[in-house]
Amino acid sequence: MSGDANKAGAEALKSLLSMAFSALGEKEYAAAAGLLTKKLMISAGQTVEVMRALRDAGAHFITSFLTVPEVAQWMEELERSRTPTAAL
Repeated sequence: MSGDANKAGAEALKSLLSMAFSALGEKEYAAAAGLLTKKLMISAGQTVEVMRALRDAGAHFITSFLTVPEVAQWMEELERSRTPTAAL
């Protein structure tokens, strides 16, 4: 990436980060964050294939997390500790 492209990218990032994110809804914020992350990863030399592999690995992790018995037990214990008990 050339020096001019780096400078333009840095200026775009600075402009984006200086915006009032409170005006964005949750979906818009997520979309902007996703695009920003993709742009930063590509500018750092990551390929689209690597980003897809990372996305797929993350999706597998989050969808299979509770299938690990120790994790499921830990999450159940956390839920029980946060649930107020009824007064007797």
